[in-house]
Amino acid sequence: MFSTSILASLALLPNLQLQSKSTQIILMQQIYDDYKRFQMDLEFVQLLANPQYIYQLAIKQYFEDDQFVNYLQYLLYFKRPEFLKYIKYPVCIKMLDCLQNEEFRLQMKDRNFADKISKQIEVTFQILQSK
Repeated sequence: MFSTSILASLALLPNLQLQSKSTQIILMQQIYDDYKRFQMDLEFVQLLANPQYIYQLAIKQYFEDDQFVNYLQYLLYFKRPEFLKYIKYPVCIKMLDCLQNEEFRLQMKDRNFADKISKQIEVTFQILQSK
């Protein structure tokens, strides 16, 4: 799992100079690979703040793929405080939670349902901005 592998990789950095050059290269490549994976996961999670994007995933049958559903479950690591701080659109975490539910994933195939969710998010932001 990424969330633990990058933390483990970063923990090795202080001792990096004590390692051989080839070990240093391997460790640096692992850190870089973990960082790229984190960036891709972060971008995808934040796309979930857009119900119209989720609607597109639903009608293209992504939610019928067990591997994709497992990926959504894997992404729950973003709820942990050490990763939550990177989220710019908090509603994406709520949508990620909702996507853990099969019924919600099925409902997202309905454009009217996706539009209703979009409207609810918009109204919520308007209320928060007025305070």
